[in-house]
Amino acid sequence: MTQTMSNNQKSISLPPSANPSADYAAAFAPVRPLAQKQTMPPREQVQQHAEPEPVQARDRTRLFRMLALIVGFVLLVSYGTIAFTSEDLLWFIKRFDDKPVRIVVYHDGGKRTNLDPGDPDFEPLARAIRSSLSEGLARPSGIGFSDASLLDAYARYVTVEAFFDRPVKLHAWFHTGEPTLMLFPITGRHSELSLVVLGRNGKYLASPPVLNTVEPLRETLRELGYY
Repeated sequence: MTQTMSNNQKSISLPPSANPSADYAAAFAPVRPLAQKQTMPPREQVQQHAEPEPVQARDRTRLFRMLALIVGFVLLVSYGTIAFTSEDLLWFIKRFDDKPVRIVVYHDGGKRTNLDPGDPDFEPLARAIRSSLSEGLARPSGIGFSDASLLDAYARYVTVEAFFDRPVKLHAWFHTGEPTLMLFPITGRHSELSLVVLGRNGKYLASPPVLNTVEPLRETLRELGYY
């Protein structure tokens, strides 16, 4: 048996190594897994991942442009509709600069004071009329102004009447025409509405406009002692 084992050992014997230490280290060194190689994504994929933000920005820009167009269209239609119904392209302007050529104040139960340019009270009242009209018109009143109301305004209440030498324009979102005379009821019937009754060719029209305020004219009349 010893002889057999000896024969087997001879059959599997390895040739002597030139570097036994290196062979031992290679045989018994721990096996480590190979590091996975990190691959960079293709440039096309990087660009695809970076695209959503610019696309969203473009979508927001398109949305804002669309909203701006819609708002602009609505404003244009609104402006055109009001300009057509009021027959006034400058309906949004409040300022009134035309100066009357004659003013009549009715006061103290039927007294009548005629004022022309150069009279002491003319300039303060003309300025107060322009100031009240420049505050703008609020709306049409929708009320009539009969001959009886006009007579009461002359004979019973404090009223101011202004005459112009040419047709003037009161800018408003509704039709006001081109009056040559205006009547301001300061006390009495309808005076709480701050009306300005518009007329032309010696006649006053129905549905006089409502002013935003007539207080400048009221205050001037008080200062001048008319009521």
